[in-house]
Amino acid sequence: MKFISKVCTTILILLIMLGITYANKDRKGSSDHPLISRMPDFWIAAYQESEYDSHAFRDSANNKINIEGHKYFIEYRLKKGGWSALSCQLEHYRFRQKAESKG
Repeated sequence: MKFISKVCTTILILLIMLGITYANKDRKGSSDHPLISRMPDFWIAAYQESEYDSHAFRDSANNKINIEGHKYFIEYRLKKGGWSALSCQLEHYRFRQKAESKG
């Protein structure tokens, strides 16, 4: 029984180390949106692109609006040892201002 416990513990440690090793690499087949540049110290954790899809939004009056067309879903995560939370908030503000100015 102790042998099985040691083997399971060893396998668990190896899986955790493997996950840490590959954690800061972009997901295979992913890319940034063509109109938006990536913020430094981030990597793509999840990526999905559809030629034609829809998404439901809510306007300020809580009315449901469906938008159809080319759809990207890109989930970015901060690299280990990356920016502090304050730096991220500041860069998010700048990124949002830039996006709003482009329309």
